[in-house]
Amino acid sequence: MVCYDTIIVDTLLNSKNWVKETKPEAENLSSVINNSSRSIQDVYRLIKLLSKKEKEILALIGECKSNIDIAKSLHSSKRTVETHKTHMITKLCFKNARELFAFAVENKSLLKKSNVN
Repeated sequence: MVCYDTIIVDTLLNSKNWVKETKPEAENLSSVINNSSRSIQDVYRLIKLLSKKEKEILALIGECKSNIDIAKSLHSSKRTVETHKTHMITKLCFKNARELFAFAVENKSLLKKSNVN
């Protein structure tokens, strides 16, 4: 499984259009991803890596919904939800679904705010 933090850092450091973040901040992205005590800004940076659908699913995971319940509420299949969860685990460099669940529960209120924006 490829961890996207290295790819993202390389992209940020080599991008000519990268204005919002400085190179040192991009270089620190990996430590942000692997740090259990993240600031609110760090959590928002991680959430920005996700697609709109992944953010919706992550918010529902934070509400302790099952894959089947998430699928019903989003009018998709259980397998689609599982695939999105796998992509989120990879993008955020978590080891397993348990870490994804813990992140979603810890940041439930921030996830609701990010889905509104």
